[in-house]
Amino acid sequence: MKIYCLFYISKSPTEKRRTNLLEVYDDIINYVKIDGKHSYEDIIQPVEEAYELLNPRLAVLGGIDIDFLCRSSPEEIRVRCKAMFERTESRGGYAIGTGNSTPYYLPAENFFAMVNTIYE
Repeated sequence: MKIYCLFYISKSPTEKRRTNLLEVYDDIINYVKIDGKHSYEDIIQPVEEAYELLNPRLAVLGGIDIDFLCRSSPEEIRVRCKAMFERTESRGGYAIGTGNSTPYYLPAENFFAMVNTIYE
């Protein structure tokens, strides 16, 4: 039986924290043997950048930034999510989701704009 391990980190928006995380990715992947990572913020590392860095060594989960989801129009959200699917469809795929949690103040229409791109 294979046991899967997901790496979740909630980061503060500082360049130093980002640099520190980049320095330990290889150890986390090679020695801890994690299978996926969740929690991305555009101000630190957009999910698109993380995908380029981590794929195919890790499953990239979520990553559509909460601030982006709250402040963008449903159409802008659809465009970004579709672009992420197009970027990843021939390279191992991608699990769509928010960059962190799904807070109560996230407009429902924006959340569903993200989720419904799965079916488009």
